[in-house]
Amino acid sequence: MQYPVAMEVKYKTRARTPHVGMGETRWISSREVTFTTDHHMEPGTRLEICIAWPALLNDRVALQLVVEAEIVRGEETEMTAHILKHHFRTRGSWHREESVRRPVAAYTTAAAAQAEASLCAS
Repeated sequence: MQYPVAMEVKYKTRARTPHVGMGETRWISSREVTFTTDHHMEPGTRLEICIAWPALLNDRVALQLVVEAEIVRGEETEMTAHILKHHFRTRGSWHREESVRRPVAAYTTAAAAQAEASLCAS
């Protein structure tokens, strides 16, 4: 079953010269996600999609759903991707106004280095 939801996304293609962009979900299910993009992607394009999850962990920590996916179809700037893997991570602020409302999580040096390797680093 697909659910019509509007959540902010960040994405990064897995290519020799990756493209990074932002958009918004339109539909999501356990197998696919449809979202807006700032450019067209061809079917078969692999990417990482970070979705700003609306629920907070322990009523105070922002979350994101991190999805490894492959584009299966698209029209101009609305793409549908098949979900290959997914997991939840904590999320830092994506906007300045969020940083005022949300507490900042503490990280060890090793955890911070690992987080920087990913687009969806919190």
